[in-house]
Amino acid sequence: MQYLKNNLSVCWLYIWASTLSLLKKIKPHWIILFTVVLLPLIVRVEQVAAPLDLNVWPVQNELFTYWKCALLFTVSPTLFFFSFKKVILAPYVYIFFICISGILTRHTEIVWYGLYNYREGMLTLICYMALFISSAHLINTDEKRKQLVYAVALSFLLVGLVAILQFLKIDVFNLRGINRIIRNGYEGQLKTSLTPSFSTLMNSNHLGLYCAMIFPFVAIEFKKWFIPFILFVSMTCYSRGAWASILITACLVFYYLYNEIDSKHLIILSFCVYAIAPKISKVNFDFNNNDRFYFWENTIPLLSVFGNGPQTLIYTFPNWNSSKKADNGINKDVMIDRPHNIFLQVWHDTGFFSLLCFLFFPIYFLLKQKKDRYSIAVSFSVIGYLIAACFTDSTVCVAPLYWIILGSGYAKL
Repeated sequence: MQYLKNNLSVCWLYIWASTLSLLKKIKPHWIILFTVVLLPLIVRVEQVAAPLDLNVWPVQNELFTYWKCALLFTVSPTLFFFSFKKVILAPYVYIFFICISGILTRHTEIVWYGLYNYREGMLTLICYMALFISSAHLINTDEKRKQLVYAVALSFLLVGLVAILQFLKIDVFNLRGINRIIRNGYEGQLKTSLTPSFSTLMNSNHLGLYCAMIFPFVAIEFKKWFIPFILFVSMTCYSRGAWASILITACLVFYYLYNEIDSKHLIILSFCVYAIAPKISKVNFDFNNNDRFYFWENTIPLLSVFGNGPQTLIYTFPNWNSSKKADNGINKDVMIDRPHNIFLQVWHDTGFFSLLCFLFFPIYFLLKQKKDRYSIAVSFSVIGYLIAACFTDSTVCVAPLYWIILGSGYAKL
């Protein structure tokens, strides 16, 4: 196990968390809250190389995902230990098809831990299900749900502040104290682009996906001051898919909260939505020159019943076709490794039946949910995530929080 062999500190953290939990010195759901707050914020250098059968990059500094994944591998088994008694069949069916895709693939070097800078291999996907099951079992009272909302708000507040500083051209990661922490012994220069903002989530599209999911979930509780903050952060990332998602969920949130928002705040919120709408209208719908359409049309022929294995698009995509790339404005040396659509990603990686399982979780919840305030917040959050998912990829920077929020909604069914 690469993470546990190479990092004794991770082993120690796992033993520490497990021991404390078994001794009941901490409440198990606190581990979920800890993960919600900390995981999106982790930024630390780890030098990694390409798999043996995919020498497309030299040793690289993985800044945003390696240690996030290490934390995920640490907390998920601990949480599952407290939750396996609660039988929810769907996650295990999903895990079955994930494993089938990994067994059938030829690209065994990459399916376990996933690609550099994404880390969504088989083990990561299984950890997502452990988080879902744990959340559905442990976030089971109104007090715990309230704590989760506050944990999500705190995490977004910190992520959002970093995004705003980047928007103001302040390189947070190269500030003296922070830089020393995240370098992890690396002596070279850390190069990060500040526009558009990406905060601690590696990519501006990931920040947009995060905003689209968090906005409706937190807005229900922090309607008077948090909504403008989230909308402003979302505008710093230039993610049109996120803008479209937020515009739709904003209408849902405003409709639900209409009688609770005074005229002053309604004017502020309306102005924020008005500012987003023109940006969405500028989306280029010329599909002959659209890189996402190029990704989609070349991924669709690769779809199969049982998938090609997690994170294997870099092998199956026609990256050899330099002329086609040039026609779509893509550098011929760029290796396409993601389809920029979570649904195509799931189908390509783990298969059609896996996609059905992936869709079952939100659809079943939306159909069976109660009409209380918290369930409405979860449903709006899920809708926001799935709309933005049409234009970007799943990532370990954001997906764990989606499964935790959705699992907490299942706890009320």
